[in-house]
Amino acid sequence: MAGILTEDDLKRVEAIKKLKAEQLAEIEDKWIAERDNLERRVKECTEELSFDDGTTITIRTRLSELESNRIDAIMKMQKSLGEDDKEKKAQLTYELLSIVTANPLFTIQYFSDNQDKYASLDLSDVITAFYEELGNRKDRVKKVQSFRNK
Repeated sequence: MAGILTEDDLKRVEAIKKLKAEQLAEIEDKWIAERDNLERRVKECTEELSFDDGTTITIRTRLSELESNRIDAIMKMQKSLGEDDKEKKAQLTYELLSIVTANPLFTIQYFSDNQDKYASLDLSDVITAFYEELGNRKDRVKKVQSFRNK
């Protein structure tokens, strides 16, 4: 009789459903792990910036989209400010530093309250190192893209 499933047929159908569910779960686990790894990289990817005397500051090398957009906005605001807006420029620089440094103690408030405890040239070096590392990463991406196009 066509159309009637036997008990063995039903067992095979259930076995197939179970196998497909297991395969889907494996794929979903992989996707979740990939997502988690991307999110982890935003928090954990860093580079040590070394000064001449051996002092190091850790900069972040992977920023979230929101942080990258904020840095772009900070840069635009700094360019639009005049010479008389030194305090606003400084606050924007402190915000930029608080984003690109990995040390959670380096906050806008810290930089603002402790201007006598660090050299402004060192802060410029941190920002420059961050942009250099960003440029290096973009160059590596270009190389990968050109490799893929061949």
